[in-house]
Amino acid sequence: MLDYYTKTLTGEGFTEVPAASASSSTSASMAAAGTLVRDFVRSNGSETATVTVVTANKQAVATVGVSVAPSSLK
Repeated sequence: MLDYYTKTLTGEGFTEVPAASASSSTSASMAAAGTLVRDFVRSNGSETATVTVVTANKQAVATVGVSVAPSSLK
């Protein structure tokens, strides 16, 4: 799932934020608990996206949050 959203967002011009710079300071502990977080930016950081994948009981749920300028909407 994370790969799908990464490909989709980078295809829309977003750039992945390195894990050490990601907005979630608890990324490492979240990953250990079955949660993966990946942050993206574009437009010099004024537009952001976050993908969170939670895995439990052999199921995964993805949540995607995107904040873009109105002029970017298609």
